[in-house]
Amino acid sequence: MPKFHTRRFEREVAKALSSKPMQNKAYVIAQERLNNAQREMSEEFEAHPVTKEIDGGKDSTNLSGTLGGYGNLFTFIGFSSESSPISSIRKYLQQTSTVLKQPKIRRKQAFVDMAFRIKVPTLEGVESVSPSPWSGRSWAREVERGISGFGSYMNSNSSLSKSRSGQGLQLDNELRAMAYRPIRYMSSILQKFYSKI
Repeated sequence: MPKFHTRRFEREVAKALSSKPMQNKAYVIAQERLNNAQREMSEEFEAHPVTKEIDGGKDSTNLSGTLGGYGNLFTFIGFSSESSPISSIRKYLQQTSTVLKQPKIRRKQAFVDMAFRIKVPTLEGVESVSPSPWSGRSWAREVERGISGFGSYMNSNSSLSKSRSGQGLQLDNELRAMAYRPIRYMSSILQKFYSKI
């Protein structure tokens, strides 16, 4: 009766599982999973009230609730009326994610683990493409940490000649005691994205 060599069989199975065709299949699966997570991240980004509010420009309403319903983030932050501050983040999120093709392979008896390194968007990357028009810091980060000057912020429904955004101004005197209300934004969106990959 012929002998069955279990160890040799397991080595051959592991060898087959770690072959180039199997690596390619695993890569396709990894890329598909990353693409699905990225699509969900993009949908959450587009649906977020901060994104909608700033994308709406100077005529938007305060969907985020950060200003207690007064004015909007576009004029409060002081974006130029012709600018599109959301587009740079949108582009960064769409172009950053990728799976690096060469996996790290770990064989254990008849099993094989393949781990792919991935390149994904980071909070630091978002900050680099979202400079505030007046402070040099990232406005995307500041909406989460807090933005000063709300007490002196005036918003108008008609055009203001001295306004960068066209409808918002910072006055010398204080108009209200109410403060800006921070809101979770890109940190929350990216955390959910990471949890899915």
